[in-house]
Amino acid sequence: MRQLYQAGRRVILISTDDIHVERHSLCDLASTLGASLGNYRSPSGTVGNGLYLLKGTSGSPRLPSIEDYAKVLVLAASRLGSARVTDLFSGWLEGERVQQRECALIKGILIEDIMEPVTGMRLEKVPLNTDDLGIRIQVDDYGMRHDQFDEQTLFFIKYETICPLYDPESFQESFTEPIPMDPVNPALEFITSNSFCRAMSLETNQFVDWSRQWGDYGEVEAFFLQGNTGGMHKDLRAPRNPRIVSESDVRDALSIHEQLRECQDLNLPIARWLRSKRSPANHEKLIELRIALESIFLHGDNEGEKSYRLAVRGACLLGETVEERKSHFELLRDIYNYASIYIHGGVPKVKDEDELKNKISLAQNLCHDAILRFSRDGKILDSSGWKDLMFDQGKVKP
Repeated sequence: MRQLYQAGRRVILISTDDIHVERHSLCDLASTLGASLGNYRSPSGTVGNGLYLLKGTSGSPRLPSIEDYAKVLVLAASRLGSARVTDLFSGWLEGERVQQRECALIKGILIEDIMEPVTGMRLEKVPLNTDDLGIRIQVDDYGMRHDQFDEQTLFFIKYETICPLYDPESFQESFTEPIPMDPVNPALEFITSNSFCRAMSLETNQFVDWSRQWGDYGEVEAFFLQGNTGGMHKDLRAPRNPRIVSESDVRDALSIHEQLRECQDLNLPIARWLRSKRSPANHEKLIELRIALESIFLHGDNEGEKSYRLAVRGACLLGETVEERKSHFELLRDIYNYASIYIHGGVPKVKDEDELKNKISLAQNLCHDAILRFSRDGKILDSSGWKDLMFDQGKVKP
């Protein structure tokens, strides 16, 4: 059992009935446990088993008898050794909580070495052997291939969660609420895989997202009946050529993340900008990009002609010279009109697809720059703010 466990191969057990212990040994162990469990056992002899709260029945029975819980400890000892299981169990008796890592495979960024940009967060290269990920992955599931892992990065955030033992008499958990998860670093309270990828997308100016998420319970997994086969997966057809990022890039992304928390109005333009970056077809890119641009440059202002106002505002915000503003104005107006043509069933008249792709890419960059500008300011301009900006000619270089 220990060799299989250390090799990353998990024996799937359905219940504690699959764990066979000699009767006299089981009785001796159960007697010792009964004396040590204290308030973690009920008068009827059931154990408040927090392992169930972590993983459900695949982890362990909800309220096992002392003998069934003894089998769980024997299972863990067969994997980790009795000395280590004794240490862990003694800590649980003192109320020690489980440390859990929330893990993700992230596509769109690569790293050259292990990173710990802040306490409690870690980025690593994907191991050559997928068994070392800590979760069983069928490589042929969802069309996944071994070489796809070469284009991704491992991302971890460390949390503290529940104690694996509780008082079954006073415990009132509804079993429908998520278990508490407190990051070991309070500064990471609002960081998730989703929000980190969003901030990283803005930092790198390209599409970054997770392809798989799961929880890693470390040594506590040895106590589970079944291996860590859970997690969520999504089929990501993100742009290729991931960008190599430094620890400084990651810290900058965390700064952007903090800024975005203060400007919720940017949620829609960011989501649509990301969809535009991810969409494979030009018409999809244009429509998503138009929505993003409207939600920035026409925020709370839906009266009158839109394409001209959008182009003028974008040009005034992002252009530093008269020539830059003219160029931005033409580009934004073209993009808006191209999207309108597609929406109404037509096809824009351009020289070739490469010209359209180039214009879309340039407009995506302008949208990205505007998002970062307003994330730093903490708000999107309203109609009055746009008037002040457009008529302040002192900010325009000749």
